[in-house]
Amino acid sequence: ESGDDENSSWDILSAKSATIQENPETHERFVILKSGYRYQGTPGQKNYNVVKFSEYDLRIPEGKTSVRHEEKILPTDVLFPLNNKNLLYAAELQWRLALPISVLLLGFLAIPLSEIKPRQGKYASFLPAAVIYVIYANLLFVSRTWIVKGQISPLLGMWWLHASIFSLGLLLLFFPDIKRFFKRRG
Repeated sequence: ESGDDENSSWDILSAKSATIQENPETHERFVILKSGYRYQGTPGQKNYNVVKFSEYDLRIPEGKTSVRHEEKILPTDVLFPLNNKNLLYAAELQWRLALPISVLLLGFLAIPLSEIKPRQGKYASFLPAAVIYVIYANLLFVSRTWIVKGQISPLLGMWWLHASIFSLGLLLLFFPDIKRFFKRRG
C-alpha cells in the first residue's frame, strides 16, 4: 500500500505456494511465491493491473521478519513431541489433534443421547447434547490457554478433557439410569 489514504494504491499478491529462503552471502531473506497473481491499483477505480507469474521473489525488509503466531503456520511434524518445551508449539499440536478427536468423541456421545422412547419428544436430548457440546468446546479453548501459560503440563494437555467426554459417553451408553437423569433435565 502506498500514497495518501484517499488515493492509496494497493499492491496485493496471491500465490498457490510460498517458501522463505535466505541468501547465504548477504543474509537477506526472501519469500518465493509460486503460481500466482499480482494486483495493483486504487480501490474504487477501474484502472488496475493484473500480472500472472510462475515465480515471484520478494525481499523481506530488515526488521519486519517477525511472524505473529508462527506456530499456526508450521507443519505438524515440527510441533512434535507432545511434551514440547515450547509451550506454544505444544498447545498448537494438542489443538490440531483435538479437532478430529472431538469429532469422533461427539459422534460417539450422540449414540446414547439420540435414543428416544415412543412417547418422548423428538428433541428431548437436544438440550443436554447442546450443553455438553458448549462445555466441551469451551474447555478445549481454556485447556489450550492453560498449556500456553504453563498452568497445566503439555503431557496432560487436553487429554484429560477427551478422557472425560469418552467416559461420559461410556456411562450414558451402559448405565440407563444416568441417561434418564440427563433426559429429565432436558
